[in-house]
Parts: sequence; structure tokens; C-alpha cells
Amino acid sequence: MKTKVCSHCKVEKELSQFYNSKVGRLGVTHQCKFCMREYRRTEKFLSKRRMRSREFRKNHKKEHLAIRARNYTKDYAKISARNYLNRQVIRGKFLSAKTQICLLKDDECRGKMEYHHYLGYDKKHRMDVIPLCVYHHRFVDFRSKWDSL
Repeated sequence: MKTKVCSHCKVEKELSQFYNSKVGRLGVTHQCKFCMREYRRTEKFLSKRRMRSREFRKNHKKEHLAIRARNYTKDYAKISARNYLNRQVIRGKFLSAKTQICLLKDDECRGKMEYHHYLGYDKKHRMDVIPLCVYHHRFVDFRSKWDSL
């Protein structure tokens, strides 16, 4: 039996004690089922859930719109580049990421395929992308953020 240490309770448990996950290293989540259930009962998780609920958005419209506007302006270039690429895929001028193979193909590849804007999100670099699996895309994004610090 394979085992894994829960990142929250630090107890070594069998893989059956973890939820399945395409992104996780062993194909399971980083927290065990018990710790995940406990987290879902905390106020932090419930408050995030309330923000997403229709009633909260309806009753706190100004707060919700302010949060959306802040996030949109912060990531405008990224959203714009992603939307442009998606439109090109729909028009048939660019291949879907689903049909591509991860550029960093190795034993760690898993999950769905995505495109990575390796030169940034400027208008002139919108189509400069490489196909990566979810695992490698997160790894490359984290590494680029770390290098910029």
C-alpha cells in the first residue's frame, strides 16, 4: 500500500484516505479527507462560499462589483490575451490545447492541457504560447514569479 503524509495534520495515511486529484503528485489531494472536511466547516471557507452565492451578490452588490473591478483591472492584460487566444481557437486559426502534447513531457505530466504565454501578455505576444499540462504550467508560473522577486 502506498502512503502519503497529510500536509495539515502531518500524519502518514494510505492513499485511500485522500480525495482523488489530477493535479496532486500521487493523484490525490495534499490534505486527507478528514482535514478537508474540517476545513470546509471553518469560517474562512464558508465566507468564501458566501461571496460566491447569488444571495450575497444580490444583497451586497457594491462590494461584489468593487471586488470584480479590482480583479479585472489587475489582470486585464492576462484576461485579454487569454480571450484573444480562445477566439482564435474557435475561428480555427489556432489548435486547441487539448490536441497538443506537453512541451516538458516527463513522468510528472498530468491533467488537462493549457497554453502558457512565455513572453508575457502584451498585444504583440498574444499568440506566442507553448502547450503545457496543468502541473508544468503551475510550476513554470511559480518559477517565473519567484525569479522576479
